[in-house]
Amino acid sequence: MTYNMTSDIVHALVEWFHREKRIMPWRGETDPYKIWVSEVMLQQTQVTTVIPYYERWIDTFPKLSHVAESSLQDILKMWEGLGYYTRARNLYRGAVYIVNVLKGNFPESREELLKIPGIGPYTSAAIASIAFNQPYGVVDGNVSRVMARLYLIGEITSSSRFKETVTNLVNQSLQWGAPRWVNQAWMELGALVCTPKPACSACPLQSFCEARQHLCVENFPVKPNRKKSPVREGAIFIIQNPKKEILLVQRRESGLLPGLWELPNTLYDEQPLADFTMANDLLLDRSYIIKAEHTYSHFKVIFELFDATLHSDWWNDYWDDFRWVHPNELKSYPRPKVHIKAMRIAGLLS
Repeated sequence: MTYNMTSDIVHALVEWFHREKRIMPWRGETDPYKIWVSEVMLQQTQVTTVIPYYERWIDTFPKLSHVAESSLQDILKMWEGLGYYTRARNLYRGAVYIVNVLKGNFPESREELLKIPGIGPYTSAAIASIAFNQPYGVVDGNVSRVMARLYLIGEITSSSRFKETVTNLVNQSLQWGAPRWVNQAWMELGALVCTPKPACSACPLQSFCEARQHLCVENFPVKPNRKKSPVREGAIFIIQNPKKEILLVQRRESGLLPGLWELPNTLYDEQPLADFTMANDLLLDRSYIIKAEHTYSHFKVIFELFDATLHSDWWNDYWDDFRWVHPNELKSYPRPKVHIKAMRIAGLLS
């Protein structure tokens, strides 16, 4: 089936956008570095969460060269709590590449942008479009939802055919307005109006929308069957030495949350509680009523919390490094969110 974009749709969309768009610190920005930071932070994260992180990041690293000159630990610390830490590592790798290989020159062409470590099809299209006003469609979940309803696209959202159809429609729309604004308008419509529970009466495209006309908005987009995320249980240990310093361990550079610092812990499906305490010569002193929980993209973790005493020198090659840290210094280490929760529960953080 062929789907065709029209100038009437785009003009109505852009008029609405310039009237109703949200004020955000990166809105209207044309610096490719700042657009890159905002787009990476916005992946899988809500705007309200991103704004303070973005502002702190730009205050700390106002230029791309400042990122490249920093340490990875500084970058991870600045990202702490935002989740999906691979994004931060990719930003760092990309910044180092641009400074060292491209002599600090941010490329304008999408082909050159794609050569930068950590920049893929979506981010390269966003930077090329928003920074340099080039006609590349930017398709995220919000845009996909809008197009599926607007044109009654029945393919499953994960299918290559669906993605190709939506990208073609967005690309068509760019001929009737400035690409940087048209792309942002589509995303804004999906974020503010054409949400999972849409406000159709407020939509500037309601007269064009096939799903609204056929009274089946709630049936689109068509998503694949989603499996329930598994729950993994485990334990986190608060271990102090005679100086009242807390034991922190650093995750390996491979796997989940690489390079972050955390409290010693075990997942019961990997090493049961009794096995872990015996192997590490730990004595459990007390448990906490409240548990530390966190949901990742593919599973949820629920940690019991224990105060524990170490009866020998610490040694465990599951982690790359360890340090004894005064409670006042815990905040200086980049930590996973669930361990920040655990530290708060244990009264280690204000």
